[in-house]
Parts: sequence; structure tokens; C-alpha cells
Amino acid sequence: MTVAVSVTSQGTPGILAAPAGGPGWGRGCALISFLMTAAVAGPLSAAEPITLPSGVDVQFHDWIDDTPAQRFRFVLPGLGQGGKGFDDLAEGMTYLCDQFALPQLEINGVTPSQITVTLMEKPVEFGAMNPDVTQFFESYTVENGLCIWEVF
Repeated sequence: MTVAVSVTSQGTPGILAAPAGGPGWGRGCALISFLMTAAVAGPLSAAEPITLPSGVDVQFHDWIDDTPAQRFRFVLPGLGQGGKGFDDLAEGMTYLCDQFALPQLEINGVTPSQITVTLMEKPVEFGAMNPDVTQFFESYTVENGLCIWEVF
């Protein structure tokens, strides 16, 4: 089952729609909306930035439960430009996995085997190709409560 969770800029739950014809993963898509409690920044809100170790602020966009994998997506305007390149943000993506995604999953009783962290220049519909929007992806195996980087 696939679950997509988002939080609007007002901090209220939102619902994400699957692309036409389904999400494209070969499984049905259940859309569930609820407000999560963040271990890093209190209740999740798109209005509350998360500061990465590099000092760059990102905004939580959505969490997609594609069990057993979990996907957490964040928005960072100017991604790929001055000081916001992949090398500048790789440590921050691991931080988001360890300090944001794992605590959220624990709070919600989800035990993942894999977490994917996505940084997007601006929101993109999940699964949609948009060559005009820079996106970075990192995948992590979860073992003993830690995010372990997977080399693609």
C-alpha cells in the first residue's frame, strides 16, 4: 500500500493525489492525511524550516509511505546553485534521514528497511519528470536505528 502525507503551509494536513493511472509502482495508492509530530521541529509544518548542518534551511514537503521504503521530500529554492550543490548538501541529506525521517517513522510506528531523502528546487508531483526542476536523491538502508548511505 502506498500512503502519501503532506502538510500545508498553514500546518494543516493535506492530501496528495497519485498521477493519472496510479502512482506507477504497480500497486494501488491509498491516500491518507494526518498531522505528524516532528522530533526535530515539533508538529510538522511547511512554514517551519529545518536547518541543515551547513546552515541551509529546507522546508518539509511530504512523506510517501511506499512500504517497505519510505520517502521524505524537502524543498530548497536555488538548489544546485551557489553553495547549494550536491557536495554541499550530502551531509545534510544524511542529517534529514537520521534526525527527521527516523524520528517521524518511530513516532508513527513505522519500521522501514529503506529511506529515500529528496531535495527539490520547488515542489514536483511525485513520480513526474520535470527537467526544469533540480532534484537530488539519496537512499539509505536502515539498520540498528541508523541511516546507512547506499551507493547508487
